[in-house]
Amino acid sequence: MTESVLCSAPKEGGRVPAAVCRECGSRYLLKQLELLPHALVVALGSKARDRLRMLGITAFLEVHSVAPPGCNHRGARESWSKIPEALKKAR
Repeated sequence: MTESVLCSAPKEGGRVPAAVCRECGSRYLLKQLELLPHALVVALGSKARDRLRMLGITAFLEVHSVAPPGCNHRGARESWSKIPEALKKAR
């Protein structure tokens, strides 16, 4: 389990500039995924989804964020149930 940027925002859950997302994502996240080519990639929320897409990653499971406000949206809990299902299929 990791985060999409692997570089800290000045404030938790805060904005990370696109240039930082691209640089840190290519420097760290893409390298990790190269080491784990069959890893299940899960985007927890729209920020993670957008960052993965920015890096050219298209094969991932998208679910609601586990932090507010995304975790408070209707269907959030149900979306998280997709994760163990996808892990079982990936075995």
